[in-house]
Amino acid sequence: MRQLAAARGKALAANGQLFKKRQASIVLGERDGRPVVNGKQKKPLTNAQYDIVKALVVAGKFGLSKDQLDAKSGRGDALKTLRRLVSADSDWAAVVVFPGVKGQGYRVKL
Repeated sequence: MRQLAAARGKALAANGQLFKKRQASIVLGERDGRPVVNGKQKKPLTNAQYDIVKALVVAGKFGLSKDQLDAKSGRGDALKTLRRLVSADSDWAAVVVFPGVKGQGYRVKL
């Protein structure tokens, strides 16, 4: 019985994915710092970009509507700024989710 458990443990250890902790897609850090997106360090965000991304990170998996994003970020045209950020960098594009259907929110992949 112990041999079976030991063999199973080795097999699980060999499959490192079972023991890897899921890495956050965005590590925002300080306002003037360099955020990390999918494990890659990025250039510092503008104040507007930081406020918008922070609002999405705080919102979590359900995200925010356009109006909520404007209000929570304190930025009047948050969506325009977010689109520019995503179009300029494929790493940001990979973690920012735009709703495909009305009623779903803008969010970041967690």
